[in-house]
Amino acid sequence: MQPSRLPLRKWVFAMYLMTASLKGVPSMKLHLDLKITRKTAWYLAQRIRQPWDEAGIPMPGPRRGRPNGTVHSTTFELVVAL
Repeated sequence: MQPSRLPLRKWVFAMYLMTASLKGVPSMKLHLDLKITRKTAWYLAQRIRQPWDEAGIPMPGPRRGRPNGTVHSTTFELVVAL
């Protein structure tokens, strides 16, 4: 993780919120829950999503994968080493 002015506790809590939610977490919710600015919340969410996009791992939440349009959820484990 790059150096950040944001405390590690807020980073970890944001990661928890994003992985525990079935539908994902909008940056506005991060803004309200973590008591940070909207711009910081958006930046934080982008930095958390970035490794998933680069690795090709699907984010947790509902996915459309069946021809009839039904939704099923995808889960995976996230390991955070501190």
